[in-house]
Amino acid sequence: GKSSGSGASQCDDCESGTFAEAAATTCSKCPAGLHQPAKGSASCLNCSAGTHAPSAGSSTCEPCGEGYFAPHPGMYACLKCSTEKGASYDSVEGSAECDRCVADTYWDEGGGGGGCIDKPEGVVVDEPGTTLEKMKLKPGYFRFSAMSTEVYQCHHYWNCKGGKIRSNSTAIDSLCRKGSRGPLCSICADNYYMSDFSGCQSCGIGNAWLGPLVFVVILLLCAAVAFCYQEKLKDLYNRFEHKLMELSQKATIAFVTMQILIILNTTHKSVGGKEVPSPYLDFLALTGFTTLDVVSLVPFDCMYETSFDHFHALLLESLVPLVLLV
Repeated sequence: GKSSGSGASQCDDCESGTFAEAAATTCSKCPAGLHQPAKGSASCLNCSAGTHAPSAGSSTCEPCGEGYFAPHPGMYACLKCSTEKGASYDSVEGSAECDRCVADTYWDEGGGGGGCIDKPEGVVVDEPGTTLEKMKLKPGYFRFSAMSTEVYQCHHYWNCKGGKIRSNSTAIDSLCRKGSRGPLCSICADNYYMSDFSGCQSCGIGNAWLGPLVFVVILLLCAAVAFCYQEKLKDLYNRFEHKLMELSQKATIAFVTMQILIILNTTHKSVGGKEVPSPYLDFLALTGFTTLDVVSLVPFDCMYETSFDHFHALLLESLVPLVLLV
């Protein structure tokens, strides 16, 4: 670790970044990939994995930057993850391997050694470094455990709040909104009812009974108007009785036809069938009022001590319109 020139009376220590073997007359720079932080050294040290020494005479090793890695000791240059491993791979500063994924992929340890896999539909694409356990879901999506690679769209959008599955917690507790439970957050808890517009809602008076109360008020107002103008209404009916009868028959046929189409779609959806194509679905949405759907209007789940299931709903949706027609 010392050197001396010709005629010198003593040996001098080599500076950091250099070394000298025994009987050397000069100090030599450490080669690229090696370093020596101490003075008076007889050899140089390898840079550790994840670092590099780009030039000769280095006293320290530099960490690889983000997106680069150095898998072996003694490297003078870091390798680029996207070039060596693929466009989906990334790394943090000072990495010995590409163990992080870009924003639209996640790291999965399965398959031996792990790797980056495209995030499925329903997963938030926000930042690099996502792992399977820490995948964040968009609202309206669900998965059954932190180790599950499958992501499902919820039948009731508002019940699935999205986010991550917390450690020491179940998927239902982490991903389901308050008042909902079960697979895909598709079941309402006790004292909650299912709303077609906002998912599981509390059975409190302000939430559950607002719709029925509005309906009853409108019905009473219509009855009051009809009573006040009953003579004029009778006169109009007598004048246009024939046309009204023809119109009534046509309306009945259209009404029954729409009942069949809409209830068929409702039944299909309730038993887990796939959603019908958009043009047909839009048409059913515009004509949905013809079902006279008391199930969506009245919170029967809040009235039944036992579960108000699909059979009860189908029975009411079928019988109520028939009773009104009679």
